[in-house]
Amino acid sequence: MAQQAAPGPLLHYQPVLDARGQPVKLGQGAYGSVYHYKNSQTGEEVAIKRVQLTNLPRAKAELLIRFVPSE
Repeated sequence: MAQQAAPGPLLHYQPVLDARGQPVKLGQGAYGSVYHYKNSQTGEEVAIKRVQLTNLPRAKAELLIRFVPSE
């Protein structure tokens, strides 16, 4: 199944916090973690993967940066 980027400017998305005030982490992979976010304007809930580019080989990091839309 293809994954889609979060619609609209990412600045409208805020992390959903747990009872301790920590961002809700949905999962973790080799290159980053997936967190629960909510659009502050529409209420839409999404999962956003945060990737640590410092953990990637340079070629993979450059490839990812090309695919990340800038707004």
